[in-house]
Amino acid sequence: MTTETVGTAPLARTDSLAPVFLTVEEAARCLRIGRTTCYALIRAGELESLTIGGLRRVPADAPAAYLARRRAEQRAALTTPIRSATRASGGAPFVCPY
Repeated sequence: MTTETVGTAPLARTDSLAPVFLTVEEAARCLRIGRTTCYALIRAGELESLTIGGLRRVPADAPAAYLARRRAEQRAALTTPIRSATRASGGAPFVCPY
């Protein structure tokens, strides 16, 4: 892979191949979350990952897929009608006892 230098930081050229996998730390940075939270998402099955030779790797498109699912879930939650207190309690409206 060839690099260009801007100031003192080497940058990958735009014609290089995009990564197929990310480390858990890289995926966490993409999502702007901590490494521990990223591992929790992986354990819960919410963020796709693979083990390759004993190393945990996240497919490069998995963070975007996770965000798309979360956004769809939130949109669905906002459009789902809320059950009224009257129906939920079997007919009588909820009254705070205090």
